[in-house]
Amino acid sequence: MEVVYRNRDNPIVRELLQDGSAPAPGITRVQAKVGEVCLDTSEDSEITLEGNVVTMVLGGTGLALGTHRCELIVYDANHPNGISWDRFWVVVKVSESCP
Repeated sequence: MEVVYRNRDNPIVRELLQDGSAPAPGITRVQAKVGEVCLDTSEDSEITLEGNVVTMVLGGTGLALGTHRCELIVYDANHPNGISWDRFWVVVKVSESCP
């Protein structure tokens, strides 16, 4: 389970491995569906792909408070329509501010 704080820049980092190593011939794109929010590494700055590492910063995406399922869809040369790679839970909370 990952925690996201509204209006904060805390990252969620996932290394995408297949049988302990990076998938060949290389990941070209990743989409993340978190609750009602869809992000795509080819379009959105809140999700990035560096090699086989996906980083998401979801605090500014408008996700509702509470628990959401996140599904990662991974694309590569062998899977141009993508494959469902990983599913995990994301809890969105409010971060306390300093006075």
